[in-house]
Amino acid sequence: MINPPPARLAIVYQTKRDEPRALAGAIVSYLHSRGVETMSVPLGNEEHIWIAHPQLLLVLGGDGSMIRTGRLAAQRSIPILGINFGRLGFLTEWSPQAWQMGLEQILTGSYRIEERCVLSIRLDLDGSRGEEYIAINDVALTRGDQPRAIRAHLWVNDADLGEIVTDGIVCSTATGSTGYNLSNNGPILPPEFQGFAVTAIAPHLSWFRPLLLQREHDLRLTATGTGGVLLTIDGQSDVPIRPNQHLHVGVAKCHALFARTSDTTAFFASLRTRLAGRS
Repeated sequence: MINPPPARLAIVYQTKRDEPRALAGAIVSYLHSRGVETMSVPLGNEEHIWIAHPQLLLVLGGDGSMIRTGRLAAQRSIPILGINFGRLGFLTEWSPQAWQMGLEQILTGSYRIEERCVLSIRLDLDGSRGEEYIAINDVALTRGDQPRAIRAHLWVNDADLGEIVTDGIVCSTATGSTGYNLSNNGPILPPEFQGFAVTAIAPHLSWFRPLLLQREHDLRLTATGTGGVLLTIDGQSDVPIRPNQHLHVGVAKCHALFARTSDTTAFFASLRTRLAGRS
């Protein structure tokens, strides 16, 4: 669990509260005193930090802030580490009170890098390659603004799984498996599982049960609904789906890299407590 101490570090802080901004200032001062190049920006201004080529990205916020920042960092192979200013903090590593002790471990190289699977999402139209996205948590196909079910047709590689009537389909990484996926009776996946779960939302009289797919699997879906169909990425971006569009979901080439000072059992050790706190 020894890694090179970062010489350049960037901080992204949530702006909904005053505390993250204040803590960002304190951390910048502390790191400058230790000879570490550091800059901080508010969430939403991440584009300003990449020119500094940070070796570690510190996120002061909740899981939503981690997911948003993580999508950008994953494409640049930059590890991220979170200080929790949210409710659950599944992805964050430290409480606000533990930052100095935690940074001491980082600056001595006493941390590990956890490689987490990222989803690759592509929307094809009439056989032509369309828009591409990545997701840290999950991607969901759900009904639009009318309370009516959708019809989803699924293929895994060349295998036709047929059509199901459902309120939606959720494809989840291990990172997102404790969210929307779990709410629909999907499996909890170990953090570094290199695949994804496919779970139906309230399937109607269907054989369909949650699927676990691996890196080499390509999931293809089409979906139609009288109320429309919506593609939602990480719960943060919505894309309307046309009836003749094909959605491809697979494992991306990049990884989400999380810097961890805790040991590898921490996820399971805290699972019951965190999930109980959500109920």
